[in-house]
Amino acid sequence: MNRKKVFLYLSFFLYIKLCASKHNQHQDKKNDNPGFYGAGDKVVVLSKSNFKDVIFDQKYASYVEFYNSYCGYCRRFSPTWKEIAEDLDTWRDVAIVSAIDCSADENNGLCRDFEVMAYPTIRYFSPHHTDNKKFGIPAEGQERRSLRKQLVTFLKNETIVPQHWPSLKPLTQTNNKILFLDVKDIVEFIFIINLEENSTVGHEVALDLHSIDQILIRQVESEHVANKLGLAPKPSLTVVNRNNELVPMTIAEYDRPTIRNVIQRFASNRGISTVINMIDVTTPKPVFASDNDVMIMKQNEEIVSQVKNMRDVVFQADLEKALRYTLFHEVPKFTEITGEKKVALGRYIAIVTRYSPLGHNGRRFLQALLEYVMETDEINGDSYEVKIKQLENQFRPVFSSDRWVGCQPSSGTPTLRGFTCGLWFLFHYLTVQAAESETSTDPLEVLHAIHGYVKYFFGCSDCSSHFQSMAVNKRIWNVQTKDDAILWLWMAHNTVNKRLRNDVTEDSIFPKIKFPSAEMCPTCRRLPLTSFNVNDKSEWDKNEVLEFFKRIYSPLNISRLGVENEGALPLTLEALREKRLLGNVFTDMDMRMGIFLYLFCIGVMIFTVKFFLRRRYRRKMYSHDFLGKV
Repeated sequence: MNRKKVFLYLSFFLYIKLCASKHNQHQDKKNDNPGFYGAGDKVVVLSKSNFKDVIFDQKYASYVEFYNSYCGYCRRFSPTWKEIAEDLDTWRDVAIVSAIDCSADENNGLCRDFEVMAYPTIRYFSPHHTDNKKFGIPAEGQERRSLRKQLVTFLKNETIVPQHWPSLKPLTQTNNKILFLDVKDIVEFIFIINLEENSTVGHEVALDLHSIDQILIRQVESEHVANKLGLAPKPSLTVVNRNNELVPMTIAEYDRPTIRNVIQRFASNRGISTVINMIDVTTPKPVFASDNDVMIMKQNEEIVSQVKNMRDVVFQADLEKALRYTLFHEVPKFTEITGEKKVALGRYIAIVTRYSPLGHNGRRFLQALLEYVMETDEINGDSYEVKIKQLENQFRPVFSSDRWVGCQPSSGTPTLRGFTCGLWFLFHYLTVQAAESETSTDPLEVLHAIHGYVKYFFGCSDCSSHFQSMAVNKRIWNVQTKDDAILWLWMAHNTVNKRLRNDVTEDSIFPKIKFPSAEMCPTCRRLPLTSFNVNDKSEWDKNEVLEFFKRIYSPLNISRLGVENEGALPLTLEALREKRLLGNVFTDMDMRMGIFLYLFCIGVMIFTVKFFLRRRYRRKMYSHDFLGKV
């Protein structure tokens, strides 16, 4: 090979390494999951970098959703949270509606500090909130009306409020002549809404219209106060002017939109502008895609186009990224890891160590992590996070990839698939490797570890509850063999697919199906596909299903498409085969020459030995021989 070709090959190699380095640096800085909310929504997007600036020591309260973007229940709830933010947009100088994605690595420590254990978690933070009261007040439920009502109640209970807030305390004056006593001179009319004691509709209308300076809206809840003021029986709406004249108003429905429209129409007819002044207090900065982002998006689209027809292939990148996320993100979110939770963690790390898809460095890393967990009495999220990062640096390279391949979501659905998809791949891989190994005879070894992980560490609390119920109903603890463990997890996966079919969490390019499909495994079914009934025992040939799983989750079927660092993995069979073939070529070429040289050396040695022996045993000359000859 001439120098020019060598130079070209070296240049190309360095270029590839440089591109990979830049891509890895970008991946370290940027979360590959953008979350549910963007600049086009009324939801204020929070992160570790802006959380304190937006929430702490402000003149408004904050309603914060802590969510996880791979949590199916969070995805189903996100439209409701967007509607709440849109509905309460006119309140933004009193209370903002915001959200933070706890699945992003950068936000993991912050969510742990706030002790967020389930998703979605909604907290209320008072104005002038300080770090000393950092947890906030939890809100219950996820229904739109209930959450709005709880927010109003939180605002009502504030003792120290900013001056621009409307008065949300129930009206207590019993004399209409003092209604305007402490009211600004600009106020021309006071609207009194007489509703039931537990109603917040009047307060909601007051918040809707609080930016109109010429009117004031108060709610009365006490029947005694209503009688003293001369109000009509509940429900009623009365307007009071500066002359202390009470005028009952006719209204069809005493709901929030109707009351608001009546008041606005009344004010507008008297020359009062009802345009609501929107005060933008926390508009998030728009996010623009960089050239690198566009390149990565194109690469992801190409990957999706390649793998959508490769449904019977398991990808190394997916196994590693799922494993990494469980250890680096799911576990450290807890402030304390003790008792049964610590036992479950040790059991999970033990099986991934034993049946790990990682290379030599990765197995050493997992073994060291297992020793740390087993030998440490009390583990907290902070110390665990420090330790696992330290071990990763110590045994680097541990992982060969940090991207989704087979679990890459299709275009337009960046928050779908990903971790949940990869986690199923990882679980199936572990059950198959355990069945094919003689390391352990315990048939429940892997299922027990999976159950403990899902129960204590899986971030989607709704999914975790479903899995635990399914484990009881499907008798997980009755599994008798390691092959049965493979089939139990297959059945569980199909049960989940049935529950989530046509759900908002389903990617249309990768729909939930009865797995394996007839195309993937024609011999796995005895009957043609008729309905999504995973309990139809007559449909499946379980022996064929078992062989199918052992085949696709075999190390021989693990694809390295998308792997970024081959050095972290053992040599592939192809590489070993090439190495062996290369050795055979050299052996064939040099065999005859080697034999010739071997025989030649032996001949030289024999000649040398005989030569020296002959000189050593030459006959000795005596004096009589010499004298005789003379």
